[in-house]
Amino acid sequence: MSEILLEARNLKKQFDLPAPPFGRSNVITALDGVSITLQQGETLGLAGESGCGKSTVARLLMGLEEPTSGEILFRGREIARFNKAEKFSFRRAIQMVFQDPYSSLNPRMRVGEIIGEPLLIHRITSGSDHRERVLALMNQVGLPPEQYDRYPHEFSGGQRQRIGVARALALTPELIIADEPLSALDISIQAQIINLLIDLQKTFRLSYLLISHDLAVIRHLSSKVAVMYLGRIVEQAGTEDIFRTPLHPYTKALLAAIPGFGTPTGSSRLLEGDIPSPIAPPSGCPFHPRCPYKKDICTVADPVLEEKAAGHVAACHFSSELSTC
Repeated sequence: MSEILLEARNLKKQFDLPAPPFGRSNVITALDGVSITLQQGETLGLAGESGCGKSTVARLLMGLEEPTSGEILFRGREIARFNKAEKFSFRRAIQMVFQDPYSSLNPRMRVGEIIGEPLLIHRITSGSDHRERVLALMNQVGLPPEQYDRYPHEFSGGQRQRIGVARALALTPELIIADEPLSALDISIQAQIINLLIDLQKTFRLSYLLISHDLAVIRHLSSKVAVMYLGRIVEQAGTEDIFRTPLHPYTKALLAAIPGFGTPTGSSRLLEGDIPSPIAPPSGCPFHPRCPYKKDICTVADPVLEEKAAGHVAACHFSSELSTC
């Protein structure tokens, strides 16, 4: 059995909003009890609509922000208790590929400088060794050496994302968090980046946390899927289990929105409405205002995230009925 690399336990994150004139300040709950486990060498897909809290999870796991409550453990140790040297090593072990390859690269830096910057910051290379290491990284992601001295504006979107991947690989990380890495790219280019990520994972035994609103992309890359809604995990299981037998109506709606996709259960109800405000979430099940299967209990009782089948958890009062409709 693979070793647990990263674990989040009951993460909660709240933000204080500025008080309006003559009014009281509000608290927005971005995350409400999120727990995930990522094993060495696996890919966990984190799915959900924009605004559900996926990127907040990424920032907390990277150590860029601190949770309001809950724990984050890296190789069994809580990162909040790391000393200075341990934090430095942790930042090397977890790297990020950003959503927008157009804005995540410094337009004033040449490609060789962008990819090599982490190596200089962490004092890993210097002199001629530095250039050779950067060229090797470029080769690994399919960028020819003659592009070393070019600027980001001279590259296509797919090439810029390759630059971002090379930069993330520079410190030989154990985990790469990819936050919507394909959403700004054309479909044909998306396939190239998917194949690149798969090849790199096999070569370096990388772990991925893939954040995406696109379940079709997640299916290609992930071995396990967690579906988020309004700051919570509402369903989690192996990828094929999620696609074959979704046990939460939100997951069923996301699957129904994939062009040409039809589940064996014949779900065809598309999702309507918007995500409720996290400032004033609905009572009971947070999904009930948009749920086509809701009943009276859904408006008053918040369902518990619990195991419905082996390795398959969901937060729905009527999961057993959904599996047959």
